[in-house]
Amino acid sequence: HWLRGISTVVPAPTPCNVSSHRPAPASNPLTSRTAMHSPSAELLGHVDGGHIDGVIFDCDGVLVDSERISNGTWALLLTEIGLPMTMEQSLGIFMGNSMPRCVEIVAEMMGHAPPEDLLARFTANVTVALQRDLEPVDGIVALLDALDAAGMRYGVASNGEHEKMRTTLGKTGLLDRFEGKRFSAV
Repeated sequence: HWLRGISTVVPAPTPCNVSSHRPAPASNPLTSRTAMHSPSAELLGHVDGGHIDGVIFDCDGVLVDSERISNGTWALLLTEIGLPMTMEQSLGIFMGNSMPRCVEIVAEMMGHAPPEDLLARFTANVTVALQRDLEPVDGIVALLDALDAAGMRYGVASNGEHEKMRTTLGKTGLLDRFEGKRFSAV
């Protein structure tokens, strides 16, 4: 569920600090009758009290529905190089890890280093699959609209590379919403 990637941001002197202590408008769509019946109502209800200074989203699986596509592509590639893997196994083993860490895990599982071109092959294959199949996570556009209407600042932080975020956010129409607000751990 996309709510697992939402966090309260504690003000700190960093480039990704999103701090705002102004209360939300009285007609806040985040706490409307409709929103209050959603699974996110408890979290979003805190906006009116000024308790949330900003929101940082994870990208994959939270903003864009890419986890199954990426892990299915990764599983097929691992099977090709001699490490049979299903998408479900890939999700369980690799989800949430950076690609360099995924390569380390593959090496541990195989007992030797994988082919040197593994990441290049994966990048080429997953880019095609994402361009073909990727969609935003259900409900995320409405949530971003509500955050915009409330004057709430937000950004995205990911273990994925900047180029991957540009690809996934661009394909789903979310890229402009995160201009200057994308942060990568790699």
